[in-house]
Formats: sequence, C-alpha cells, structure tokens
Amino acid sequence: MADWCASAERAGGAVVLFLDALPDTLDRPHLLRSGTARGGFLPALARRAAAPPR
Repeated sequence: MADWCASAERAGGAVVLFLDALPDTLDRPHLLRSGTARGGFLPALARRAAAPPR
C-alpha cells in the first residue's frame, strides 16, 4: 500500500477508496482484501495561485 501511495504521489495524484460505509476501525489491509472497497488513482487538480493582497 505504501508503494502504491508513493507512486500515486509522484504521478501527481492520490489513491482513493470508495466504501459502502465507513467502518468504526479503519483497517486498510482488511478493506483492500474484503472485496467491498473500490477505487483507484485520481489526478490532483491544479491549484490557482492566490490573488496578491491589495
């Protein structure tokens, strides 16, 4: 999971998981093996530069 997240960060995005419900305890390895999580890579949106103060 750490390698997958690091690759996504280097590519300019994030790993996103979609769940039917948020469990009381977040156990990522269990969620990824359970077959109930869906998701993938989402590219980061470019941020607009802040307007200079007036």
